[in-house]
Amino acid sequence: MKYGLKLRQPAFTLVESLLVLFLLTLLFSLAVQYRPQAPQQSVLTFEHSFAQLLQRARVTAQVQDQAVMLAFEPDALTALGVQVAYPAGYHLHQVTSVRVHRTGYIHPQTITWQAGQKELALIFQFGGGTHRFQQKS
Repeated sequence: MKYGLKLRQPAFTLVESLLVLFLLTLLFSLAVQYRPQAPQQSVLTFEHSFAQLLQRARVTAQVQDQAVMLAFEPDALTALGVQVAYPAGYHLHQVTSVRVHRTGYIHPQTITWQAGQKELALIFQFGGGTHRFQQKS
């Protein structure tokens, strides 16, 4: 019989554990540093996305016979669970919300964004709340 001999259990050594920990830390720091940025959209893309969302809000308000709110928040426009980012570099002048009535009507008003000296205005007009965008330099 053999006495005093221990069966050796396979395990990581301290050096191997430190190496794995270092590699995981390196991968995590690279992932955080090089994470993908949110896509920035142009003014034209924003106008198109807004027009689609506004039409959807009007139809929803009329079909469900209840008002729908368009929330112009500091970082994006939110309505019906959809968020539309503002054009790259533009910041909302004043946080506000626009009510789309059950008939699809929107009160006349203007919402503005600024990017340095440039200004983008969303103008809701009389006559059912049609809208247009206007850029000023």
